[in-house]
Amino acid sequence: MVGLRSQFGEAATQNIIESHPTKATELRIAYEEWWNDIIEDASIDNLISVGHPSENPTFLTAHDWHATDDSPWNQTIIRNAKICNGYWLLNVETSGKYTIKLYRYPPSTNYSYNQDIAPGDKVDGGTPYPMGKGINLISSKIRVNESEYISQEAVDDTYFEYKINLNSGRTRFQSWMTQKNGISLGSYYVTLERT
Repeated sequence: MVGLRSQFGEAATQNIIESHPTKATELRIAYEEWWNDIIEDASIDNLISVGHPSENPTFLTAHDWHATDDSPWNQTIIRNAKICNGYWLLNVETSGKYTIKLYRYPPSTNYSYNQDIAPGDKVDGGTPYPMGKGINLISSKIRVNESEYISQEAVDDTYFEYKINLNSGRTRFQSWMTQKNGISLGSYYVTLERT
């Protein structure tokens, strides 16, 4: 089935496989060749560089989590405050002192984590963002490889901050933000800055 959109914008579907069997076979073969070409890459860990002078601070999003459940990959999920977590695989370029900040909303918005955000504007042909649900966070925790750090205080109810030393090399990094009701979720956004 192929999704079509008419000149008036309404969605329609039409099965064109039967009327174009040669093209359907050609596309199916091309897809299989593409999949066979990239499947080996699926087992390769792609590390996110941290502490490189050309990108300092480094900005992490939950979209890049390694997780057993679906990562929060869009703003609707973020606004609904989905309870989930995962970890990032990093390559710390340079050993040293780092400032790490955990956010619930994108840092550029300056929203506090307990703030409700108004729904988005109507989108032509799409669905507007729902209201963003504020959450009452009381503490956070990070794990850097096997070491854990806990923070009980947030900065302006916007982010939790850590100042720790990171060693260069492959690093597994994970975060938790705990709500007043005891339920934890991963921080959707993180910045790491070598200071």
